[in-house]
Amino acid sequence: MTSLIMKIMMFLLLISTLSGLETDTFERDIFLTPNTDELNLFNYLDIYIDVDKNLSIQEISDASNQNLFRPISELGNSFGFSDAVYWVRFSLDTQEIENKTFLLELAFPLIDKLTFYFPHNKNLFGHKEMGDAVAFCKRDIDYRNFVIELPLKTGKKNRYYMRLESTGPIQIPLFLWTQEAFISHIEKTNFLIGGYYGTMFLLMLMALVAFIKVRKELFIYYVFYISSFLIFQLSLNGFVYQYLLSKHPYANALFLPISVGAVVIGGLVFSSEFLQIWRREHKYLKLAFLTLMSMGVFTIVFTLFGDYRRALEVATITGFLLPPLVLVASFRSWHVGYSPARYFLLAWSLLLFGVFISGLLHLGYVSNNFFTVYSMQIGSTLEVILLGYAMFDQVTLLNKEKEDATLQANRYLNQINEGLEGLVLERTKELEEKNRQLKELSIHDSMTGLLNHNTSIEHLKMIIKSVKRYNDSLAVIMLDIDLFKNINDNYGHPAGDKVIISIAAILKQSLRDSDICGRYGGEEFILILDRIEREQAYALAERIRKKILLLKIDEIDNSVISASFGLSIYDKNRSDQDLILEADKALYRAKKEGRNQVVISS
Repeated sequence: MTSLIMKIMMFLLLISTLSGLETDTFERDIFLTPNTDELNLFNYLDIYIDVDKNLSIQEISDASNQNLFRPISELGNSFGFSDAVYWVRFSLDTQEIENKTFLLELAFPLIDKLTFYFPHNKNLFGHKEMGDAVAFCKRDIDYRNFVIELPLKTGKKNRYYMRLESTGPIQIPLFLWTQEAFISHIEKTNFLIGGYYGTMFLLMLMALVAFIKVRKELFIYYVFYISSFLIFQLSLNGFVYQYLLSKHPYANALFLPISVGAVVIGGLVFSSEFLQIWRREHKYLKLAFLTLMSMGVFTIVFTLFGDYRRALEVATITGFLLPPLVLVASFRSWHVGYSPARYFLLAWSLLLFGVFISGLLHLGYVSNNFFTVYSMQIGSTLEVILLGYAMFDQVTLLNKEKEDATLQANRYLNQINEGLEGLVLERTKELEEKNRQLKELSIHDSMTGLLNHNTSIEHLKMIIKSVKRYNDSLAVIMLDIDLFKNINDNYGHPAGDKVIISIAAILKQSLRDSDICGRYGGEEFILILDRIEREQAYALAERIRKKILLLKIDEIDNSVISASFGLSIYDKNRSDQDLILEADKALYRAKKEGRNQVVISS
């Protein structure tokens, strides 16, 4: 599985590297011809980073300031979070074209304010404003990205400037299109994006149907995770502003970090439930999950009531940390034998790579291209498909565990019913009713796997009836861990639990298949031994006592552990005999007389 994950990541990384390669030719002027339909402007752009944010268009376009600009090839087109203003410059030579409309697209919809300057009269510039902080209706084209109908003065060279400012990350992927080419581009892009959102929505719908059928909360958590991720992607791709909040720029600005916080919370809730983080011994993983979940909540609260810029940065970091944390948790669960985690591991590995590339893009470490822009969508599509399969695999496993538990319960019941086949119909009906009642009981103690208090007593009552009928022997042993309160006080309850579990393991190993062992309560256990004589029962108790003395447990610094035993023997001449009470009295005597001994009830 690990080898497969590595091969997939290496393949995707190779694609990312190849798709980020650009030509080494940096032409400064763009010559438009009648055959020009579309053009990536990467090789033609110059950038100036105005840290002081104090230059006007007249100053930046002055001949004395032209040497401030540097080719974008030297800087890249992704700049991460910055307080600076970014000036973009490019030139178009239109001598060979007439009566042709070109569109300029900035394929990154998360810029707060974009001002585009174009030649107007002599040395004056006209301008167009748009951005997330500007009303959507001011855009030339009703589209999620920034698309400008390019003002052209044909037959001459045109120089254009673009001023970019944003509290979020800055990316500058610029493209030039004819109207026909742009429409064709939109159709292809919408087809791919529509397929992505359609797939995610279909998986969410399937999970809802599955929840209605099997009534498992895990499917609802899955729906919450996918829906929050869908909302996040809609915001990231500019659809939220275009279709939902076009008249509310401020609300749209808050939408992205809030959706990231929701994704983090949804992903952690779903993952922790699937991987059974809270029901297993994952101390540090639990702490990490709670910490990251708190960061998700903090992102939402800080976005609404704090510094939006800082909230956006925290949202980016939190979203970046989510996949590796779930990846570690998946590997841990798989390592301890939880088989459905293998699909979870593969799914989150793919998403991790997509988020990793997307995070590098938003932090300004890789260039903006098709693969880096859509890496998260590619990874998340593969992820949610595998997660859906993993959930159904988990349901299958849970059903199998349920069947195994039923078989184990039936094995206990068959032991109880051994030798009772010759009873009359009335007795058979009575036992069947008892069996039905036993099935309704919660049979096992959750910590030790032994029978619980109520089930132990029910077993004893039924065995006594069988012993009376067939005149068999029977013994009951009550044992209690000595000075157990001191263990809890000195080493903590988890250490005390470890002691109880270790002694329960000794009891399981020491008894016959026909014997019954239960956790009577707290640190006290009960042993029900049929067809055994007094001396044999005493010898068994002594063997167990000595094994307990030899226990070495790191959690209590290998301190000596001992237990006291009370033994009662069934007397067929006493119809009112209470074996548990007699064993308990003998246990009290053992405690009173110095502990760490076996006392037989008189």
